[in-house]
Amino acid sequence: MILSFALLLAGHALADGPLQRGWIARCKRSHHAALWAHAALHGLMVGLVLQNPLLGILETMFHAGIDSAKGQGLFGTRYQHWIDQSLHVACKLGWLLISVTL
Repeated sequence: MILSFALLLAGHALADGPLQRGWIARCKRSHHAALWAHAALHGLMVGLVLQNPLLGILETMFHAGIDSAKGQGLFGTRYQHWIDQSLHVACKLGWLLISVTL
C-alpha cells in the first residue's frame, strides 16, 4: 500500500511537472480543453498505478474540479497552492483506500 501511494504521488509529480509543458501549462486556466487534458493525465496516472480505469476517470473529474476552483480564486490567494495540492493528495489517498477495499 505504501508503494502504491508513493507511485500515485510520483505520477502526480510527473503530470504536474514534465508532462505539463507547453500548451497545457499556459492554457489550463483559460481553456477547458487544456484543463481536461491536464486532468486526464492525472487520471491516466491513477488508472495505471491502481489498475482501475474507473478510479482514473474519477481522478480526472475531481482533478479538473479542484483546478477549476483554484483558477476561479475559490481558495483565496495566500494559501491556494497548499489547499490545491492538499486536495489532490487527499484524492490520491482516497482512490488508494477505495482500491484496497474492492
